[in-house]
Amino acid sequence: MTDTADPRETPHHPRLRSPLYGHEGVENKLVSAYRAGRLHHAWLLAGPKGIGKATLAYRIARYLLRYPDPASAPDSMAVNAQDGVFKRVAARGHSDLLVVERSFDEKSKRLKGEIGVAGARAVSQFFTRTAGEGGWRICIVDAADELNTVAANAILKILEEPPKKALIVLVTQQSPGRLLPTIRSRCIKQIMSPLSGDLVGRVLREIEVDSGQDHDLQSLADLASGSPGRALELTGTGAAKHLMTFEQLVSSRPPYDRRQMMRLADQLSSRNEQLGYAAFCNLLREWLMRRARTDAGQAMTGNAARWAEIYQDIDRSIEQANVLNLDRRSVMLEAFRQIEHAERHQLPL
Repeated sequence: MTDTADPRETPHHPRLRSPLYGHEGVENKLVSAYRAGRLHHAWLLAGPKGIGKATLAYRIARYLLRYPDPASAPDSMAVNAQDGVFKRVAARGHSDLLVVERSFDEKSKRLKGEIGVAGARAVSQFFTRTAGEGGWRICIVDAADELNTVAANAILKILEEPPKKALIVLVTQQSPGRLLPTIRSRCIKQIMSPLSGDLVGRVLREIEVDSGQDHDLQSLADLASGSPGRALELTGTGAAKHLMTFEQLVSSRPPYDRRQMMRLADQLSSRNEQLGYAAFCNLLREWLMRRARTDAGQAMTGNAARWAEIYQDIDRSIEQANVLNLDRRSVMLEAFRQIEHAERHQLPL
C-alpha cells in the first residue's frame, strides 16, 4: 500500500469478509427477529475495536439485500462470496447500501477527524429516495462515535421517523455513552465481547497472517487482547515491531540509546505511519498501565503513582497532538524522556 491510499482499504476489510466468529448469539438474535418479521429499524453494535462489529454489520446488510422477504430467509446470515449481492457490496456497488464513515483527505493523505456535513447529507439523500431494487435500504455508520453534531442529528431524524424497510446499523468503537441519548434510546443495543485467544488465533490462521520472524501467532494473539482486527493492525502497520524496538530501548538502564530513541520517533512520525503511530500509541498506553500495576502489586505505591501520572501526561499529550495536528515526533520523544526520567528515579524496594 502506498502512502497515497486510504489506509483502511486492505484485503481484510470487513465488507470483504464472510466468516464471523464468537458472536453467534447476537447473529442468531438478529436472524430470529428478521424471520419473525420483528426486526427493529436501528441496531447499535458496541464493543472494543476489531472484534467483528463491522463484519457483523456487513453480514446483516448482505443478508437483508439477498433475502428481502423475511419469510424466505434462511436461518443463517451467510451469503456465498460468489453471490452477486456479496460481490456488489464488496465493490461498494450496491445502490441500497450506504456506508457512512470518516472520509480520506487526498490532499493531506489523512483520515478526517470526524463524520461531518457530507455524511449528514448522504444519509438524508439516501433515505429520501426509494430502494433501487424494491427491497431494503440499509445504512451502516462506522463508527457512530465519530459523528459530529450535524451528522448525529441527521441520523436522529431518520431514527425518529424511520421509512419502511429501512435499517440503520451503528457501529461504535468507544462507549455508547458518547452518543446522543436520543439516538441510543431508539436503538437496540448489543454489547459484543472480545474473542478468546483460540478464536483470535483461528482467524489469523484462516487469513494467513504473516506474524513476522519476531512474533509467532500466539504472542500476536496475546497482544491483540481478543481483537483479530487489532492483530491485523499491529502486523499491517508495523506497530508490533515498533513495540519490540521500544521494549528493547527501555530494557536497558538509563540513559537510553539516543540514536535508537530518535530513530524510533522518526519512524513513528513519518507521513505514511498514521495508523502505525495510532496503534503504537495504544500499545504504549497499555505498557504504561502494566508498569503501574506491576509496581502496585509489589507494594511500591510511590512508583505506581508516578507511573499512573506519567500515563495521564502522555495520554493527554497524544490526544492533544491528534486534535491540534501537532508534531508526532516531539510527542514521542517527550514520552520517551518521561519514561527514562521515571526509570532513573525509580524508588528501591
